[in-house]
Amino acid sequence: MPENATLIGSTTMTSLIGRIPVSGKVTGLNTGGLQVEMSGVRGFCPVSQIAAGFCADPSVYVGRTLEIVVTEVKEGRGGVVLSRRALLR
Repeated sequence: MPENATLIGSTTMTSLIGRIPVSGKVTGLNTGGLQVEMSGVRGFCPVSQIAAGFCADPSVYVGRTLEIVVTEVKEGRGGVVLSRRALLR
């Protein structure tokens, strides 16, 4: 288990290690993708990872709860990179 596992949280680390989907609430949008919160952990889902194909309007996801997979843990920033696309394939 990575050294920063205690910073990220057990649910998120389990998802990262086992590729188990977790639920996350989309709390905002920026130019690169969606801001997502999962059990107090912030995450980021790039636009390219929101849908199976092209996502023309990512703002429709704001406020929704999505099933997502953790793809990367950002060292030192306490956040994670997420993918919904991995589940939709």
